[in-house]
Amino acid sequence: MTPYGSKTVAECVRRVENGETIADVSRSTGVSKSAIGNWCKAAGVKPRLTNRRFTDEEIRLASDMWANGATAREIADQLGISEVSVFSMAERHRKLFPKRNHGGMRYTEERVRALESEIERLRSLLRENGIQP
Repeated sequence: MTPYGSKTVAECVRRVENGETIADVSRSTGVSKSAIGNWCKAAGVKPRLTNRRFTDEEIRLASDMWANGATAREIADQLGISEVSVFSMAERHRKLFPKRNHGGMRYTEERVRALESEIERLRSLLRENGIQP
């Protein structure tokens, strides 16, 4: 049973059958790629297999998110693609996606200041309660 109506299911399957990628249909409808893939499989519709080309706008958005510390998962969710696709994009456009040697975690100065402030607040609470930090 699907939480989507039969019209949504039929529309998604029809669009894939007419040549749109599952990712494109997912992005425009808000339905997960796996749900659309399952519906297509049940209907006997084979999705178009393609090496998707990213638009300049998608590459710019992903690069900006990467530079601001977004994870591959966050970028993938935003673009409606897989994490593997994000890493592939980063490899193809390495100048726009500098390598990360710290497990994908990137903190801006603002985030560091916020964390330092939170640490100091917690230390004050400890001191107020007679606990030496």
